[in-house]
Amino acid sequence: MSSPTEKFPTKMAGKPYRPSNGSEGEMFQAQWCYRCERDRAYQDWMAGKIKTHGNAFEEPEGCKILSASMLYEVDDEDYPPEWVHDDEGFPMCAAFIAAGKPIPDPPDPNQLPLFEEE
Repeated sequence: MSSPTEKFPTKMAGKPYRPSNGSEGEMFQAQWCYRCERDRAYQDWMAGKIKTHGNAFEEPEGCKILSASMLYEVDDEDYPPEWVHDDEGFPMCAAFIAAGKPIPDPPDPNQLPLFEEE
């Protein structure tokens, strides 16, 4: 029996992740996107938990990371850097926030760092 690292070798660690086909993409989304607060409004709307969102004909905005992954090629500068292989080579979304948890505010570009980056 093969180990998980044989399927996602550690040499992929830190490299961008892109599903190789629709089935793999669906499994990734089920693991990360469908359980993430960033896509929660859209998922709730699709499940019928939200009847309307603003204009009755307007769907709520989903996760911009998920949208960008569909629009751009993995080597495009606009491909989401959040979709990456973890330290063991497994695909992950580095921006995942469990549904129900608050999404942190993005860093203020005008704020100077408190500590030097190493």
